[in-house]
Amino acid sequence: TAKIGGLGKFIGAATAADGRIVFAPYDANSVGVFNPVDSTFELVDITAQISSADKFLGAAAAADGRIVFAPAKADGVGVFNPVDSTFVLVDIAAQISSDGKFTGAAEAADGRIVFA
Repeated sequence: TAKIGGLGKFIGAATAADGRIVFAPYDANSVGVFNPVDSTFELVDITAQISSADKFLGAAAAADGRIVFAPAKADGVGVFNPVDSTFVLVDIAAQISSDGKFTGAAEAADGRIVFA
């Protein structure tokens, strides 16, 4: 079982369709997944896709069940599928390349995820 310590590991969370809470990795190199039913916590490693610091700030559940992470210093949007624990980094470097991109995420009425 992986363990992490220190401050600032996760900033932001969203509830998955099955009730689990998915934590947005900030300085952690894993997505955190907490199951409130059985009080278990799982770490899903994402270092194959991204391992920099200050990755994401905020999370929102998309209509299709995936969890979307708002990029802070990451050069992509993080997308986590809680069904199969897969993570994809969608490159946005061509659209916005500065640090401190966004600090939150929310689902709009039309189903799009909006960053602020």
